[in-house]
Amino acid sequence: MKENFPMDIISRVCQAMQTVLTIVADNIARDSGFIQRLRKLSGCKLVQTLVFGWLSKKDATLEELSQTSAALGVEITPQALDKRFTARAANFILRVLEAAVGIVIAAEKASIPIMARFNGVYIQDSSIVTLPDKLGDIFPGCGGSSPKNSSSSVKMPVRWDIKAGSITGPYLQAGRVNDKNSPLQNESLLVAQRLSNIDQPILVGAKEKVKCRLIAQKVGAEVANSRRRKIRKNADEKGKTPSKRQLQLASWTIIATNASEQLLSAKEALMLARVRWQIEMRFKLWKNHRHIDSWRTQKPFRSLCEVYANLIVILIQHWIIITSCWKYPDRSLTKASKTIQKHALNLAMALASENIERLTEALEIIKRCLAFGCRILKRKNKPNTYQLLLALNDIP
Repeated sequence: MKENFPMDIISRVCQAMQTVLTIVADNIARDSGFIQRLRKLSGCKLVQTLVFGWLSKKDATLEELSQTSAALGVEITPQALDKRFTARAANFILRVLEAAVGIVIAAEKASIPIMARFNGVYIQDSSIVTLPDKLGDIFPGCGGSSPKNSSSSVKMPVRWDIKAGSITGPYLQAGRVNDKNSPLQNESLLVAQRLSNIDQPILVGAKEKVKCRLIAQKVGAEVANSRRRKIRKNADEKGKTPSKRQLQLASWTIIATNASEQLLSAKEALMLARVRWQIEMRFKLWKNHRHIDSWRTQKPFRSLCEVYANLIVILIQHWIIITSCWKYPDRSLTKASKTIQKHALNLAMALASENIERLTEALEIIKRCLAFGCRILKRKNKPNTYQLLLALNDIP
């Protein structure tokens, strides 16, 4: 169930953080049986320790996490903390993550003229995180020779509104589940990409036919060969052989869209489709900056706790990002993430103080920092996607 807060964005983020990391966390800890009697390390303190400990340092050790706990007012040894990572703890943190996923916060919309034509511009995809083989009963993987097709893996479908910044997901599924079975509801997505220039009407759908346009543009040999290498690599990881037709289609960028030619020209559609790769870059940021696809232990349930807690970190980090720099087309999510990381401990202590004014002040400080310096530099030879989208406004 999604919760909406009728407040300014800083107040919404404050309430979302307080709701998930304090009230909800403690309620779930009691209901799930994770906390059965009064302890100095309550459910909310454990979640806050993990979230802010790993927000501050992506590969924080048990010793560093215990220091974060001490800063939050709870003294616990690294060894005692390690004993908390049980199957019951993993289930508890998963339910806190699900509560965080249920809160969707949108930002001030980015000032890119072409996107103003649409109520929303959504991109949707999933990524796979490999887990220890011992977790195969919980999250069965795909098998095969590739590391990401191990005996246990989790698939994370995500929908991202590029216009307003809101994220729906990540939802968690077994790695072997097909993308067609995503829990995300089907909506009127702007473009579907996977297939000299073509722009012609087509009918899409096996049962219910939808009138669309097929737009295609031939790519250069270098790009086509790069795509074929990727196709062969992906097929090899699954123990399959790519079809001749699939390799031939790598020479084309193909889009199906139900947007009329009056609303979106072929050139604009092809350019707007470049936004699709932003979600791939987002997954890459999550894996490189947050290390969600690696773990620092051989204990399976501690690995699950790490994955779940880091996904909570990602959502909270995103909420904070959209308080400030989302409205800038040239925002840098990588730079913004690093900036938030520097303020993690101060943010943790502000939340732990249970003083809404102090938490608001901490978020306001981060907001001001994000507004300056967290930008992508312009490029002349290979313009960034935001540069190309802004340039569309200048096309006669």
